[in-house]
Amino acid sequence: MREKATLCWNCALLLAFIFLTGCAQKPETIVEKYLEYTFLDDNGEEAYKLLSSEDQFYEAEEVFTSKLRKENMLNKKILQKNASSFKYEIIDSKTSGDTTQVRVRLTRPNAEEILSNILSHAMVTALSPDEEDGKIEHATKKFNELLHDNAVESEIEEKEFTVIKENNKYRLYLNLGRPYKLEKIKQQVKELKKAAADHEKRLDFSRALDNYNQIKTLDADKEALKRITNIRNIKENTVELGKSRKFGHLEFTPEKIELRTINLMRMNWHLGRPVQEKSNSEYLVLTFKATNTSQDQKFCYGEKDKYYRENVVRDNIGNVLNEIGPSYDIYRVEDNDFKKLGPGESATYTVVCESPVDVAEDYLWEIELYTDNQKNKQKAYIRFSKEDINGQEGVQLANK
Repeated sequence: MREKATLCWNCALLLAFIFLTGCAQKPETIVEKYLEYTFLDDNGEEAYKLLSSEDQFYEAEEVFTSKLRKENMLNKKILQKNASSFKYEIIDSKTSGDTTQVRVRLTRPNAEEILSNILSHAMVTALSPDEEDGKIEHATKKFNELLHDNAVESEIEEKEFTVIKENNKYRLYLNLGRPYKLEKIKQQVKELKKAAADHEKRLDFSRALDNYNQIKTLDADKEALKRITNIRNIKENTVELGKSRKFGHLEFTPEKIELRTINLMRMNWHLGRPVQEKSNSEYLVLTFKATNTSQDQKFCYGEKDKYYRENVVRDNIGNVLNEIGPSYDIYRVEDNDFKKLGPGESATYTVVCESPVDVAEDYLWEIELYTDNQKNKQKAYIRFSKEDINGQEGVQLANK
C-alpha cells in the first residue's frame, strides 16, 4: 500500500515538474530551438515538433522536412565548412495576450555570391584543355575553398517569428496554411461577386452592398471597392418622384413617368426638310423640372445636339433601356427647348428611353445633369416601379 502511495506521489511530482517547466519556458526559447534545428542544422523532424497544431494540420512532417532540406541544401554545405559564419541574435520581442512576436537578426555567408563564384569557376574549368579527371579534381578543390572562404561577404536578415500559447505551451506559428486559406478566400470572393452582381442586376442595392463589403473584408478587391463607391453614389443621389433635390446650382424635380407615343422632328428626304410626326411605338418618358438656383449664372441642364447620352433606364431583370435622342435623321425628340436658364428661372423637360418589357417590376432611371455654367456633371437617379408609370398606357402596362 505504501509502495503504491509512493508511486502516485512520484507521478504527481513528475507531472508538476513537467507543467512548471512548460510554463516557465519563454517564447524566445522556442525560436532559438527552431533556429538551432533549421538555421544551424538540418533537423526538420525536431523543428516540426515545435510547430503549432494549425501548422501541423496543414502540412505533414515529411512535406515540411523535405522543403527544409531543399532550402538548406547549399547552406548546409557552407555550414559544414564555415560554421562560425552562421549566427543568430534575438533583438526584440513583444507580447500581446497569448501571442509573442520575436524579431531575430540572422547572419550568414552570401550563398548567392558563393554559388555565382562556383558557376563562374565551373565554366572556366570546363573550357580548359586539362584532362577530365583533372578538371573534376580541380573543381572539387575550388568548391571547397569557396565554401571555406572567410572573405565572402555576409548577408544580414531580420526576421519576425510568431509564437503562440497552446495548451499552456509555447508553439511556433508559421502560418503554413496560408495558401489553403487564400484559395478558400478566393472561392468565397468569387461566390460573393456572383451574388452581388445578381443583386445589382435586380436593383437590390442594399444586398449587393452587403456582399461587396464582405468581399472588402476578405480581400482588397479593386473592382469591389469601385462597385461599393458606385452603389453608395446611387443611394445618395436617388430622387423620389415628385420631390426636389439640389445638385450644384441646379434644382432637379422628377414629376412623372409615362409610357406613350412621342413627338419627333424627323428629316423628310423627299421634301428636303424636317417635319413633325408622331412615333408609331411607345416609349418611356420622364418629365422633370429644372431650376437655376444660382445668383449670376446662365446654363442648361443638357445639350441639344449631343448624340451620345448617358441617360438610361435599368430594370430588375438586367435590361438596359437606352435614351432616344437626336440621330442622323431625327432633329428633335419631343418639344424640348434647350435654352439656357437665367438665375431663378425654371423650365420643364422630357427625356425619352426605350419601352420596357412587360415582366419587369422595378426600374432605375439614370440621368446626367449639368449643374452650372462650367458644365460640371452630376448623375441623378429615379427609382420607380411599374405602378409609378402613369397615363393610360402605363396603367395598362401595370395591369398586364
